[in-house]
Amino acid sequence: MAKLWCADTLAYRPWSEVCGASVPSQALAVDQLRARLEHNEPVLDCFVAPAGFGKSELIKWIMSFAQLHAQKWETLAVTGVAATQVAGRTLQNLARMGADGVCKVMNSPEDMEALRNTAGVVVDEVMMTDMDTM
Repeated sequence: MAKLWCADTLAYRPWSEVCGASVPSQALAVDQLRARLEHNEPVLDCFVAPAGFGKSELIKWIMSFAQLHAQKWETLAVTGVAATQVAGRTLQNLARMGADGVCKVMNSPEDMEALRNTAGVVVDEVMMTDMDTM
């Protein structure tokens, strides 16, 4: 883990500094995620690849890892179809957005408590949304 994390900058080292210029395979991505999750390091990853490269499989792995470690994570997507593919729900559903686009999750103490108890959030197909929604 020390090889990946720079204590001076409090950030992950660029991949090129850690292992050279080669792009990691899916197995290496899982190894990196596991190391971060096991050491309670923050995880902010963006999996960008064409269809069929295993992005949804990585999401399923993250969710399995969280379940095995009794962590509550949310899987979200922009569309209902994408949400069903990752056994999640839409961003609008999590935020309790109505047709007006206003977030109403703060109006519900139960929803706020559920968010406080959420260890992480995975958003599939995040590039399909706009900044206002996020």
